[in-house]
Amino acid sequence: MIGLSLRTMPLASAMLIMVCTSACGVTDTDRVPVEAVDISPDALQLSAGASGALSAQVTDVAGNVLTDRRIVWASSNPAVATVSDRGVVTAVQAGRADIAATAEGKSGIAVVTVLALPAQVASVRISPDRLDLFVAQTVNLTARAYDSRGTPIDGRNIVWMTNNVAVAAVSQSGGVTGLVPGTAVITAVIDGRSATASIVVRLMPVARVTVTPSDVQIDAGKNATLIARAYDANSNILTGREVSWSSSDTRIVTVDQSGVVRGVRRGSAVVTATVEGKFGSSTVRVD
Repeated sequence: MIGLSLRTMPLASAMLIMVCTSACGVTDTDRVPVEAVDISPDALQLSAGASGALSAQVTDVAGNVLTDRRIVWASSNPAVATVSDRGVVTAVQAGRADIAATAEGKSGIAVVTVLALPAQVASVRISPDRLDLFVAQTVNLTARAYDSRGTPIDGRNIVWMTNNVAVAAVSQSGGVTGLVPGTAVITAVIDGRSATASIVVRLMPVARVTVTPSDVQIDAGKNATLIARAYDANSNILTGREVSWSSSDTRIVTVDQSGVVRGVRRGSAVVTATVEGKFGSSTVRVD
């Protein structure tokens, strides 16, 4: 079209059009050069599988924002993090990658750190998983989490529970205390996975029995009261135990199940208190 016009126009007018076409038009060399590319944020932390957005701002030497420039995004380590042509970063696996935004030879860099996902709990184990306790005795249980490969996972919160609060109590540190004879199931829960331990609570065994006074003298037809005490192996008094009383010679001394002895006739007899197979005795003399 211009060529056709030049043949039909006066020479001066044609020259003016040619000069304006070459000098007055805007070309790539007339664009303001890019001085810097800034990425925001300049550091990003993501968990594996997560995504985050970066933005880039292009400026000239005077700090003016240039909005008409093409930005090219790239990752230094796509195995760790990838980036889309709009600056969306996707975390792939644990590690570090530099994300660059480039416009006309100038670049900005953002550092992306990818964190590994926490190990998933596949199973829980309690040790020991069976426990015999005496009343008032406390024993600590331990619970541990494992992943699908059987590798231990530490640092997880443990929630402890008992299905029978009357028989056995459990603290949130895993301490189990026997309260009364019976059975209970203790459960440890870690990240939704659980394990159980069976608890049997028994009375503390009687180690010895004493009877006081150990020597009694009464008249025929008179009464006296004996007291029996049961002890464990540590010499702690055991209460609430059933006592069975007996006399070696009921023709001389009788005894009821409360420990009250009665003189029948002159002589002596041994009165015995038996508690869970252990016994103590007192000698009763009748005048």
